[in-house]
Amino acid sequence: MYFKSSLDKLTIVITSLVFLMFLSMTIGPFIGWFNAKTPMLIVTSFLWLIFMFCYLIKVKGYKVTPSKIIIDRLFLKKDLPIDSISEVRLLDKKETRYTLRIMGVGGVFGYYGEMWSAKLGNSTWYSTKYSSLVLIRVKKKKYVVSPDDREKFVAQVSSYSKSA
Repeated sequence: MYFKSSLDKLTIVITSLVFLMFLSMTIGPFIGWFNAKTPMLIVTSFLWLIFMFCYLIKVKGYKVTPSKIIIDRLFLKKDLPIDSISEVRLLDKKETRYTLRIMGVGGVFGYYGEMWSAKLGNSTWYSTKYSSLVLIRVKKKKYVVSPDDREKFVAQVSSYSKSA
């Protein structure tokens, strides 16, 4: 079964603002906002590459099969074996309060990468929103995902997993 993962309002706002900022930095030298065209174009080219990479690794959804959960992205899909899942449950907002990004993306097309919070400890996020989250514990690793229908997602994964 496929579970879509859409962007929340905050993610849309952050992504749009970053896009507009990069766009203004790109066209700025040509309309007289900045004097140094070449250095600014080098910097903005690098920033556009990062922006495009964020788009390529953004989560589209999650496919749950009897053997695995597939985190569906345009590039670098991730598989989580169902038989390795020890826990799957809904996350409360209090558990993700004051989450720190260790290495990853925090708002441009979603929230993904390595994160840390006092309640969860270290976790890997594959999320398009900062609320309506699900925790998946695979062996000693924790993953945070954000399917649109999270209750149904948890029920589906639990039905396939013997230990969750």
